[in-house]
Amino acid sequence: MSKIIVAAAQHAIQAASCWQDFATLTEQQVRTAAHADLLVFAEYGSMGLVAALPEKERQTLDAQLAGMQQFSESYSALFCQLAQKNNCWIVAPTFPFAIAPKHYVNRAWIAGPQGQCFFQDK
Repeated sequence: MSKIIVAAAQHAIQAASCWQDFATLTEQQVRTAAHADLLVFAEYGSMGLVAALPEKERQTLDAQLAGMQQFSESYSALFCQLAQKNNCWIVAPTFPFAIAPKHYVNRAWIAGPQGQCFFQDK
């Protein structure tokens, strides 16, 4: 029987002034659990990116969700890169992903050490 090390990350929703701030914080959190085979983040951790949106886009939930879409590709790519770099599996914090205009799903990206990148919608 194989054993794996699982790390659960408490990902406090912290205001990120820009994409790079969010990416840096996330990379630091992954590094602290680099010994793990599987790193699981908490749900809704992506919402700190709302602070990086212009004031007008922070006013309503609809505007926030629409504004978050500019980070969608970078978000999934970040976790896929971090999983490869740290040779582990990562279940990323969920992200409000647009599947149609004004229709969002709470998407969890699952990234693997060999470049695998999957998702599960909630």
